[in-house]
Amino acid sequence: MAEKVGEGNRVYQTSSPSLPSRQQVNQLLTGQAVGPQAPKAKSTPVSVKFNQLEIKDQKQLTLPAIQAWDQRFGLQTVSQNNPISSPVVSTQPAKTEEISLELDNDVSNSAEPRFPKLRYIGQLHGTYLLAESEAGLYLVDQHAAQERVNYEFYRQEITKVGLAQQKLLLPIVLTYPTSDCLKIEQHKEDLLALGVQLEDFGPNTYIIHQHPAWFKAGQEEDTIREMIDYLLENQHLTLAQFREKTAIMMSCKRAIKANFHLNDQQARALLAQLPDCENPFNCPHGRPVVVSFSNQDLEKMFKRIQDSHESINKRG
Repeated sequence: MAEKVGEGNRVYQTSSPSLPSRQQVNQLLTGQAVGPQAPKAKSTPVSVKFNQLEIKDQKQLTLPAIQAWDQRFGLQTVSQNNPISSPVVSTQPAKTEEISLELDNDVSNSAEPRFPKLRYIGQLHGTYLLAESEAGLYLVDQHAAQERVNYEFYRQEITKVGLAQQKLLLPIVLTYPTSDCLKIEQHKEDLLALGVQLEDFGPNTYIIHQHPAWFKAGQEEDTIREMIDYLLENQHLTLAQFREKTAIMMSCKRAIKANFHLNDQQARALLAQLPDCENPFNCPHGRPVVVSFSNQDLEKMFKRIQDSHESINKRG
């Protein structure tokens, strides 16, 4: 015999005379359907969809879209009683310290190079190299450019004196007047500090058996004479000043001169060395290495665009 079980206005009929099970009673009390067709409740996680925001500049953190993202997803807390409940939005602003550090690194990595990568075009009057980059046209003084490259090489090598010496197959013998020998005797230690050891070899005569390894092959005697001559002309130099002046002197003496024609390979090799210099813009004496014309400068020269003051004068 069928019997009716229910609560309030809800009535459920069972086909079995037995009493309803505990699960059925709980379903009745919670308002869920009873029977074999009743769907079983499943716990599904809540997924939050949001658009990806790409930050390229720290100033973008103040944009309304970024602040709205921080307010919505910055700090979320989940109810312990209901793990799938809606997130509770915190009123505290999201922390952005880590984002700022990443932005700073990205900015430094994406910064433009200090000296552009130049593409060689040709040589002008055997003195200037013409080159181009995406930014415009460049005129490079070939003597000043190689002087800068040589200077930075010699400046580093002079500080390494004493570490590497080259023996001479035939010693170098130098003879000076008595007045110069008296001055040389006062600066023997300075020369030794730069790797040049003068040994007495008779009246007013010195002999050299070895020299620093950074001396250019075939120019050992000329280099030593130039260093001694510089000391004779400038006797009140400190050791640091003597090293600096020697590096400048040798870089100038060993640099290519004006009216010297370079082939394409030599010119490209020189341009490739400039970006590695500490200061590729000036020679050791302070003269400019490169003069550039931007694309806008060239367009103004050929009247492709007008200067702002010209357009104002025309309107006036």
